[in-house]
Amino acid sequence: MTAVIVKPPRVETSQTNQKNRRLYTLHSHSNDVFAWRLDDQRLKMATVAFRRKHDATLMAYMIERHVKRENKWPDVLMVDNSFSIFGGRIDRSEVNSLIEVRSWNMDSLQVFCIDAYLDLIVLKDIRETNNKYNLSGEVIKLSIPEEMYALKIAELYNRPSFVKEPGLDEE
Repeated sequence: MTAVIVKPPRVETSQTNQKNRRLYTLHSHSNDVFAWRLDDQRLKMATVAFRRKHDATLMAYMIERHVKRENKWPDVLMVDNSFSIFGGRIDRSEVNSLIEVRSWNMDSLQVFCIDAYLDLIVLKDIRETNNKYNLSGEVIKLSIPEEMYALKIAELYNRPSFVKEPGLDEE
């Protein structure tokens, strides 16, 4: 089954007027998030968030079915506004054991994305048509001054858990 996302125009966060609404993201571990890399070179990889919990649960189900059937995670690169994933019919009795759906408010999710150097895709609707899913939503480009990212990278580099390559500190 193939899903097609229609890229809407980019909007500023303040224009969305949806700051207090809940958003839902997909995670397979505590420190990861479902993200796509659009074929638009001006955008970074982007966290995929869902306005409706039902849509997040549907995507989680399709990803899990894909992993179980193909024995690999789906590709995160979107080419020509589409990506391929095995979905199949939804069986509500199946338990989703790989993907966790998490709830966020917009501000917290934006901080998470900025901290991880990600943009944000907010999907408003997923509709099934002709054995395909059409997705509609918005792309939100997130950024902070580059100096802040440099500080974050330096902080990560100085953590004891960071494995440094031999000779990396040598000039």
